[in-house]
Amino acid sequence: MFQNILHDLGGAALYGIVSICLFFLVFTVAMVWAMTRRSTVLREIEQLPLAEDLSSFSIPTSVHHERIS
Repeated sequence: MFQNILHDLGGAALYGIVSICLFFLVFTVAMVWAMTRRSTVLREIEQLPLAEDLSSFSIPTSVHHERIS
């Protein structure tokens, strides 16, 4: 039964292979990016969710949030 379903899909295996390759490509790029960053930059990034004032960080930000009183 399952052989007939998979056979009738025509190229379903190609989508699986492409999606796994794409996943590993993105994962590998993310790992290389993370491993090549300096530890000071990573410490700044990990502190961003806790920061109230983003001006103290050296990471350029394009969006500045105003504080609501």
